[in-house]
Amino acid sequence: MRSWWMRWGVLLLVFLALPTGNARALTDEEIFRDFRFNFISPGARAMGLGGAFIAAADDATAAQANPAALHYVTKNEFFLEYRETRPASDVFTPSQTIGDISDPVSPTLPFLRLQAVTSRGDNSLPTFASFVIPFKMASRRAVFAVSRQMVLDVQNSLRDDDKNLETDLRFSISDFPIWVNPNPADPLNPVEQYTVSNEVNGGLRTELVHYNLGLSYSFLADFSLGVTATVAALDMASSVLSTSQDPRGILTSTNPRIDTGGALSPIQTRTVIDDSDSALTYTVGLHWHPDRAFFSGYSPLRFGIVYRKGARLSVTETRTEFDVAAGEFVVNPADPPFENVLREPDRFGVGMSYAFGQHWTFAFDAERIAYSDLLEDYRPGVNFFTSGLIPATFLNINAGDLEFDVEDATVLHGGAEFFFGGRGGWRYALRGGYYNAPDNRIRLTNVASGSAEIDGIFRDVFRGGRDLSHYTGGISINSPAGIQMQLAADFADSGNEYLVSAIYRFGKIR
Repeated sequence: MRSWWMRWGVLLLVFLALPTGNARALTDEEIFRDFRFNFISPGARAMGLGGAFIAAADDATAAQANPAALHYVTKNEFFLEYRETRPASDVFTPSQTIGDISDPVSPTLPFLRLQAVTSRGDNSLPTFASFVIPFKMASRRAVFAVSRQMVLDVQNSLRDDDKNLETDLRFSISDFPIWVNPNPADPLNPVEQYTVSNEVNGGLRTELVHYNLGLSYSFLADFSLGVTATVAALDMASSVLSTSQDPRGILTSTNPRIDTGGALSPIQTRTVIDDSDSALTYTVGLHWHPDRAFFSGYSPLRFGIVYRKGARLSVTETRTEFDVAAGEFVVNPADPPFENVLREPDRFGVGMSYAFGQHWTFAFDAERIAYSDLLEDYRPGVNFFTSGLIPATFLNINAGDLEFDVEDATVLHGGAEFFFGGRGGWRYALRGGYYNAPDNRIRLTNVASGSAEIDGIFRDVFRGGRDLSHYTGGISINSPAGIQMQLAADFADSGNEYLVSAIYRFGKIR
């Protein structure tokens, strides 16, 4: 038995030593404008405590929260989770009005109207399943866990049919005067057409699944060490169509355009992703439970440290432009398909939990998220503004001159739970928590076009988002038969989540 587990340990070390690779990161496309990560550990108890679970974890989800905390699983355990997500639509508009077009005869220049819409679909599906086995290794307690977790299941659209909104951009600067068509039927109200307008429509579907092997070992009486090895599998599909109205032919294009009754045909570009990838990553944790310091043999204080290595997953993206002569979308030889990567940021966290009396438990976590990882070889030049369609002679900038940034963030999680008993060995718990999800939107910090007017427009188009407050709550019911049901909810301006967890513990205590 002992040699069998030694072989498992060697396999895990080899697994973790394999390289994870490196590649380009996300692009500046509208479809990725509001691509938020949710790093709350699986399980309704973790959600109910506001995600403060690094030290408080005591079930199968510890393999993700802090694998060292698997130490507290003393019986064989099945864990199932079902999650419902109801995200809110995001409408991104300029932070301030640029220009005044209230006068249809003499509109003021410059002018900018931007409306970027991200509509997310509701999801309802099983997201986590695990089986955990505790055992003895060299007279010490060890715990082995295998699990599958749906980390992301995102369906985004750049159109919200319910609100009759779509992603749309119209702008004019001093060098781009607005073109006004006379209206013979009403001379005082001509038909206005802006020099440049861009409409983007399309959708994105992303599925990210983690397959995990976790192992915890209590190498000292008060300390446990844990590691979870993960195969991250990404499946991504998107199709985004950008239509640029350019009646005066100011924009550049690699393909010829035709006259459509006094105005040139629009420029249409399309980006397509239909690819999958997998990568290896890991989580390591340490848990300190100073039980020997208390006469009862049980410490009300627990401390945890965890490091989670983010996966790098690349998919091939193809960018094409409509060729009027050929009647189809074609690839520009100077712009071949490229690798687009979903990069999960690295995270480091510390946590503490305190059991006050027989009824109360308080938990607190602090987590540092390296959002700057998203900038590794970040690829601008796919968005309309940075694609090269607007000649550098007008704006005096190139995509390579733009500097993007996103800040690392420290996230604080806090929660409390109240336990109470009932007849016949039934036990119940009530939970509440809070955390603040920081903005992880990549923003433009430097343009240096030489024009404050142009710089302001660009920074407004690529500005950051905002932090979001999350309020959580939950309940659990423990039966004498070893079955536990947990319910939790997470409420935020970005949408609501509802979670049901079921745990079945059986066998002898080990």
